[in-house]
Amino acid sequence: LHVQVTGVTAQALLAEAEAIAEAFGKNTYIKIPVNREGIKAIKELKRNGFVITATAIYTREQAFLAGIADYAAVYYNRMQNLSIDSRQVTADIVSLYRMHGMETRVLAASFKNCGQVLEAVLAGAQSVTLPAAVLDSMVDNALIDKAVSDFKEDWTKINGEKRIDEVLTQY
Repeated sequence: LHVQVTGVTAQALLAEAEAIAEAFGKNTYIKIPVNREGIKAIKELKRNGFVITATAIYTREQAFLAGIADYAAVYYNRMQNLSIDSRQVTADIVSLYRMHGMETRVLAASFKNCGQVLEAVLAGAQSVTLPAAVLDSMVDNALIDKAVSDFKEDWTKINGEKRIDEVLTQY
């Protein structure tokens, strides 16, 4: 679970992070924006054992400064809207983390279509967060539906209406 804070000062961000951890547990990722106050809060929270998602990342420089976080959330579509090469920025961030031995994982976010998701993953993003409509466009496919139907038809020819768990109990 990743939960966004909304404070604008480091003190407010820290207080919100404490409240979030109290409500949802210390394994909840606190989403902190990578700005001056956010960087202060990220450092303090990491010292205190919190798990952090550094968010609102548009640049390599921000990502480098967030290199102590557990995740770095790059805003893929929003970068493209600003004519920033989001695929190159994502690839550079992944490379930067590897080059410096940072364990931060890239979490690509802000997608409008499945092509952007594929680009981000090919650029090295280890995780993505995406809207349900984009997920649907990635898995709703007539070819997949046909394959599933064919599997079911083949199974039924051999085993009738029995489910696989019913058949396996016979062995």
